[in-house]
Amino acid sequence: MTRSTPLITLFLALILTLGIVSAGGADPLDAINPTNEAMDVPAGPVTLIWEAVSGDAVSYDVRFGGSAASMTDVPLPYPSAPMADVVTEEGATYYWQVTAHTVSGDLLSGIWSFTTTVTAPPGEFEIVYPPDGATDVPYGSQTLLWTYASTEEGYINADHYTVYFGSSAGTVKQVPGYYTNDNTLADVYLEEGTKYFWRVVAWGRNGSARLSTFCTFTTKSDPTISGGCVSTPLGYSALWIAPLLLLLRK
Repeated sequence: MTRSTPLITLFLALILTLGIVSAGGADPLDAINPTNEAMDVPAGPVTLIWEAVSGDAVSYDVRFGGSAASMTDVPLPYPSAPMADVVTEEGATYYWQVTAHTVSGDLLSGIWSFTTTVTAPPGEFEIVYPPDGATDVPYGSQTLLWTYASTEEGYINADHYTVYFGSSAGTVKQVPGYYTNDNTLADVYLEEGTKYFWRVVAWGRNGSARLSTFCTFTTKSDPTISGGCVSTPLGYSALWIAPLLLLLRK
């Protein structure tokens, strides 16, 4: 036996006394979600899940960060559950590590990593009403309509929309309201015989956007064919008709 043997034995005994076992081939800790080095994890809230350690009095600590050197502790509302919630950004690589505390000592996992995907901007959408270049659009209260933004595969990928409206391209203002894929319409008031400009902006969850072109339409100028409801005042000579009409309805 060489003189180094007692030193090795002492070193192993010290490790066991401290109760720290590094992740190796026999380490039961394993990343379940995301798997180690996963490359297609959707950005946003992510639940980290790892293989649970069997035994009594098991609790966990999790460290997480944008690099192995910058990982910090993740708050765990339930330290005995093998999961942790974190928030991620698009197109970034993250690192995480788990420590399991057991009655026999601590198990330290390897450092796992995953990369989030980059979400495409909102897909194409169409202006429905009034159509671009329309004339003789009824004035008064009207509703602007457009389709929701979707990809070529039909996947709806817009989060919300903003609508800009005015009597010239340089003076359009945002129409008040919060518009979603279930609410692709905006109410506006139109003056008689006026040309209007409007456009819609579809916003993605990551802040990306797709803009429509400026669409224009013109309202009717003839009050006799207005789309609005116009009241016509009666002259004094016709006031006697109103009581007669009421009697006829009885």
